[in-house]
Amino acid sequence: MNFVRRGLISVLRKRGKSAILLILVFILGNVMAGVISVKAAVGNTQKIMREKIGVLASIEVDYDAYNETGGIEPIGPIPTETIHATGRLDGVKQYDYLSKLSLESNEIEAYYDDNPGPIKPLYRSDDLPMPEPDKGGTILPAPDDPNPYENWSYFQLVGGQNPDILDQVYGQITLYQGRTFSEDEIANSVNAVVISRKLAEKNGLSVGSTIQMKKQIYKYEYDILPRKDVDIMPIPGMPGKPGTPEIVIKTFELTVIGIFEPVERPEADPSEPYYGYIDFNNQMYTTNKAIDLFNQVIMETERELNGTETTGSYSYVLPVFTLKDPLGIEAFQQEAAPLLPKFYKLTDTSEDFQYIATPMKNMDWIATLILGVTIGATLLILSLLITLFLRDRRHEMGIYRSLGESRVRVAGQILTEVLLIGILAVSLSLVSGNVIAGNMSDKMLANQIAAEQALRDKDNDKPWYETPSELEMLGYNSEVSEEELIESYQVRIGAKTVLLFYLVGIGSLVISTAVPILYVIRLNPKKILM
Repeated sequence: MNFVRRGLISVLRKRGKSAILLILVFILGNVMAGVISVKAAVGNTQKIMREKIGVLASIEVDYDAYNETGGIEPIGPIPTETIHATGRLDGVKQYDYLSKLSLESNEIEAYYDDNPGPIKPLYRSDDLPMPEPDKGGTILPAPDDPNPYENWSYFQLVGGQNPDILDQVYGQITLYQGRTFSEDEIANSVNAVVISRKLAEKNGLSVGSTIQMKKQIYKYEYDILPRKDVDIMPIPGMPGKPGTPEIVIKTFELTVIGIFEPVERPEADPSEPYYGYIDFNNQMYTTNKAIDLFNQVIMETERELNGTETTGSYSYVLPVFTLKDPLGIEAFQQEAAPLLPKFYKLTDTSEDFQYIATPMKNMDWIATLILGVTIGATLLILSLLITLFLRDRRHEMGIYRSLGESRVRVAGQILTEVLLIGILAVSLSLVSGNVIAGNMSDKMLANQIAAEQALRDKDNDKPWYETPSELEMLGYNSEVSEEELIESYQVRIGAKTVLLFYLVGIGSLVISTAVPILYVIRLNPKKILM
């Protein structure tokens, strides 16, 4: 009789032992299936989050390093060559750099919002009093107060190197009307601008309108020079102080090509330790080419008025690098660090990814540990159980061997019996184990997230003078809520999961049967039957 058929008959006749083996493999299979499903879900979630979150990096002033030197050396601007060299590194997906410049106007009015709504985390509210929202970006009193400068409104111009505005790419604004910049405008234009809808409505502006932006440059006349042993410079224009400043006004004409709408942000939690306000309504977007030209004109004018010693750049550059993979942040830092100029450092938003990476890593570690223990327990328990079953069948095996059956065919029969029961149990446990794992792992993940959030809140409890990075202030950090993370975490039965489960399950059964088979084939048939 064929050994496979003998194995099937043996399974059907020995129902009690077959049931015991079936139940045992089913229980162990449930644990194994659940753990493998969890590991697959963790891997899929990490992949989704890595694509969704991404990590941004920037180059910012390292004030700690600067203060250590006594603050004597001047901090130079970031060279454009450094930005481009960093942007060409292997780990960088794309990059841009923002040039910022403050200009004013007495022909258009800034948009005043009496109810600015929710504000963005920026600085410690517990340590400093909450200021009024910045109206029009100006540090001067509001227009309601009598002031000789009340007809001037102050605006922030933000330049970019790419046609897509970074604030639009990262969800801070949406295009309401018109368009953004073309490649040709990025390379050559010095007069294209995109403004906010509320600013346009307040001043009757539309796509195609022209606006006059200005810069007031002061020339100071001092009757006395500051002494070397005195740090205080005489203040011009103050009572009892010498000199009245001469004002030179430079005018820059801009054409509106698009109108944007700021994206409404969720209300800030009053218990949050940081608060601040970003005035998108009075922010204008243009090209780096325009910012560079305006800054050059302003610097040259001030140089003519006050001399080279008092001339500095009016624009501020902030590079933004989008990395290909959040896991590549350390490699990027190692490659980019040698390129940095003095008194500059790298900052990034990797904490946002770590917020979800740490719970995922813990879940994966727990699942790996349980899988290893389960496989070890399966090998040990099944080996002992099958060995005990075969001890009662020594005479049966001895008869087969006496009738001329080879050791291979006897071993094949034993393996057939185990696999017939084992494959059935493994198949049943695949579905039930996946369901159990889904319910349990959701709670485990929620606990891991809560623990990570508690650690994060503790780390964020910083003094008010430790300001956040420029990327955080711009809102370019890509935080993921607990609900989004749990929604992305789905324990499903996929083709790879099924294949891996059967490989591990059947492999464990085969290895578990190896010890009993060695026990049987080493027996001498004559000694068994005597």
